Amino acid sequence: ATQSLTLLNSEFSLRIAASLAERLATTSDPGARIDRLYLRLFARSPTARERQIAASFLDRESGLVDLCLALLNTNEAIHLD
Repeated sequence: ATQSLTLLNSEFSLRIAASLAERLATTSDPGARIDRLYLRLFARSPTARERQIAASFLDRESGLVDLCLALLNTNEAIHLD
């Protein structure tokens, strides 16, 4: 649990998320941002449900950074086989 909280709340993680969000912000289309984020992190397109959840993040002022941080901390992003 401590490791999860460290990843979520660390300055390093926030800098990575902010940098990723900055790269995604070059397009104004929210759908394109979501697609690019999923392709970059997971090498796949988001499911319809994932797209819906991601879009709800983008309704907030810091939503893109928050979305990047959340996805960087998913099992899919941090688990290596």
